[in-house]
Amino acid sequence: MNITIKAAHPNDAQTLTELTFSSKRYWGYPDAYMEIWRDELTITNEYIDNNTVFVAHINELFVGYYSIIHVQKETDYPRGYWLEHMFISPEYIRKGIGSQLLKHAHDDCLSNKINKIQLLSDPNAKEFYIKSGLTYLGEIPSNIEGRTVCQFEWCIR
Repeated sequence: MNITIKAAHPNDAQTLTELTFSSKRYWGYPDAYMEIWRDELTITNEYIDNNTVFVAHINELFVGYYSIIHVQKETDYPRGYWLEHMFISPEYIRKGIGSQLLKHAHDDCLSNKINKIQLLSDPNAKEFYIKSGLTYLGEIPSNIEGRTVCQFEWCIR
């Protein structure tokens, strides 16, 4: 499988949003959850302009992407760098795309002198991040009552 990873273009926003929602639906989440997540999972042109976003392609097909944000003031996230999104098209889940995107993110962080990334992960991705060497910090409540997300720290070396 020949995968190319390149920087996202603002015109990719709609395609990345569709990829995000199809990836979330893969795990069987109800429509009510999708509606709660609508704003945080919608990728805009401005989001791509203001953050680090890289897309994995096979031929010209979008098969996954990741984004890193830099939080400079305390908001919903503590200050620092965050792997905010990593989504894979459902038909490419468990085919090595996530590992290649994570390696790309690692190398990009190294070249930009970013030595620590934090992330909140969907519980379905917990084992992937543990196997990838990220440090699991525990569970924290999500924005859906009775549900948690996994918190990780990634020291870049």
